[in-house]
Amino acid sequence: MPKQSDIPRNAISRALYLRDWTDSELAERAQISRSSLNVIKNARRMPTVGEALRIAAALGESLETLFDLDALRQGRRRD
Repeated sequence: MPKQSDIPRNAISRALYLRDWTDSELAERAQISRSSLNVIKNARRMPTVGEALRIAAALGESLETLFDLDALRQGRRRD
């Protein structure tokens, strides 16, 4: 069992960690570029609606679990 400090805080990073997936694996499954995934995952850019839906579907997670929907609506980054 991993220590709490070993588990990433970012929701997408945490989902990747728990599945033992790489960024490349998720990008391929979500049909987005790895570079796009990286900037979204690191909160440097907001995902498009399509990107957010594809990432959530690829991970089998809800949008609410992965993204701050209020921030997405208002174009703000999740902190």
